[in-house]
Amino acid sequence: MKLIISDEILRKYVPNVFATAAGEKSLFEKLYPWLEMAEEWVKDTFTSEQTFNTISGYTDANVIKTYTCKVVVAHALMCAVPSLDLVLTPNGFGIVSNSNVAPASKERVDRLIVSLASDRDRAIHLLLGSLVGASKWLQSEQYAYFSSTMFPNIDLCDYIGIREHQWSKYEELRPLVLEIEKEIETHFIGTEQMTAFRKKVIQPSSSTSTLMTSVIRSLRAEIAQRVKARLAAPSLTAHLCPPPTTLVHIVDIIRNSETEFPEWHSSSIKELFNPPIYENKKKDTGYWF
Repeated sequence: MKLIISDEILRKYVPNVFATAAGEKSLFEKLYPWLEMAEEWVKDTFTSEQTFNTISGYTDANVIKTYTCKVVVAHALMCAVPSLDLVLTPNGFGIVSNSNVAPASKERVDRLIVSLASDRDRAIHLLLGSLVGASKWLQSEQYAYFSSTMFPNIDLCDYIGIREHQWSKYEELRPLVLEIEKEIETHFIGTEQMTAFRKKVIQPSSSTSTLMTSVIRSLRAEIAQRVKARLAAPSLTAHLCPPPTTLVHIVDIIRNSETEFPEWHSSSIKELFNPPIYENKKKDTGYWF
C-alpha cells in the first residue's frame, strides 16, 4: 500500500474509534486487507496507477491526496464493517462482545454502512473535481471514461434527486445518460460541439464566457430531465420525450454566436438548421407557396 500505511494515518480519517488496548490488533492491522483492496479499487476506477503513485508522493496538505485517502478509508470501512464484529470459532461464527461493549444491532450497522457510503461518495465527488490537476491523469483511461459524458461526476444524482448510494447509482445511470446524450448530439448539437462542451465541464476554466457557461448549464439540466423522464417511464423512447423546447433554444443561441461555438458552425449538423430556401422563378413549370 502507498497511502494508508500506518495506524496513525488511518485514524486521521476514522472518527469515534477507541484506542487499541495492549495485546490487541490495531485498527490498521484489522483493516489491512480491505485497505489494500480499496487502494486497488481507487486506482482502477478513478486515478490510474501512475497518477495514484504520484498522488501518494504529495504532501499531506495536498487536497488531492486528502480526498484520495478519504475515499480509500471510507470504502475499506464500508466493505469491512459486516465482518469486523465476527470471529470464527470451532463451532462457527460468533459476535465479539464483552461486559463493556455490546455488539451493535443490525439496524445500526446498516445505518453505519449507509453513512460510510455517503462519506465515500462525498469524497469521490471532491476527488473527481480535483483530478484534472493531478500529474498524467488527462492521459489516463480513467479520464477518457469520465470525460466522455456531460456528467463526469456523481452530481448527476443531485440533479435527479438521488441522495444515497450516489456512486453506485451513477454507474447504473451512466449508460442511459450516454444514450440520451447521443440522441441530442445527433439531432441538435453535433459531435464536435458536444466534445467541446464535455471538455469544458470536466476542465472548467475561469476564462469560460458567461454565455458558454449558461448553455452548458441548460444542456446538462435538459439531459437530467430526460433521464428522470426515462426513469419514470422506462418504455419511453426519444420520440416520446417532452418537446425539445430547451434544445431548440440552445441551438438558436449557438446559431447566433459563431465566435463562441465554432465547432458547431464548422460541423455538418449546422446544415440541418439551415435548409436551402426554394426561390420561385418564371421559367419553372410550377410554383411553391
